[in-house]
Amino acid sequence: DRAEIVVIIRSVGSGGYLSADAFRYRTRSLEFIGSVSHLDKGTDPIPALRDKFKATEGKEG
Repeated sequence: DRAEIVVIIRSVGSGGYLSADAFRYRTRSLEFIGSVSHLDKGTDPIPALRDKFKATEGKEG
């Protein structure tokens, strides 16, 4: 299994939008693997990241 870290950022202001950055821990360092942004404040960013990764994998394969 891979260790993954997700950093969730909430913007200040009237919108309170979310963004999330995903990293993978490999060889004693963090590798950036993707991000999503401009999500509504009520959105769970984890499924949004998964959807983005699935779409990216489909383009590569």
